[in-house]
Amino acid sequence: MFERRPYTTEEYSPDLLQTWLDIAQRQAAKDRILIPALARHFVAGRVLELGAGVGQLSKLLIGLGHKVVPSDYAEVFVDHMRRDGLYAHLVDATDIRAAGLGQFENIFCQSISPFITTDYAIVKQAYASVLDALTPAGRLVQIHAMEAWSHVGRVMADHLRLCREAGFTQVKAFRNQLLPSAAYAAPFSLLARPAEALFGKTLGSRFVIVASRPSE
Repeated sequence: MFERRPYTTEEYSPDLLQTWLDIAQRQAAKDRILIPALARHFVAGRVLELGAGVGQLSKLLIGLGHKVVPSDYAEVFVDHMRRDGLYAHLVDATDIRAAGLGQFENIFCQSISPFITTDYAIVKQAYASVLDALTPAGRLVQIHAMEAWSHVGRVMADHLRLCREAGFTQVKAFRNQLLPSAAYAAPFSLLARPAEALFGKTLGSRFVIVASRPSE
């Protein structure tokens, strides 16, 4: 059966912060391999990260030389990122422009609720919001949540359609993350890195969408 993910805006309390810090730590080795490759799809200019959580990916991207504005829907994460030295903002992915941050050349997100839900009315709203918050020729790079292998193709096709219907151009999708996160850490990274390069884009259990706002 296809897993249904109804749309729910998560409530994150301060006592869950350590849980998410631990998750970020467990995924760090995987992120160090996968995120730099995805960042090559950015165009020149600022990057808004939606749903940045505890800020680990924003810090990684900043370390790679990108100008990143971290954001999240949950105050507990925004407060943590600010304490951690990141200039983070409260942003709702379904209404980005309401945050008053202007437009961005790039928008990046990973596994955020408005995109991974199967409530496609919300998905459409999120794509429209991202399109509106991008500069002309701006770029969306979105990592979808882990899917059962049998579902990846179907969900990817739905998102490609919805992304194009929202007005994006140069829309493409490919798979990502061939292995569990722990397999990207040493000493397994010696095998994980070439395996990901060879098979990740076709056999990975997540998928990535890269799309552009039309030039005006």
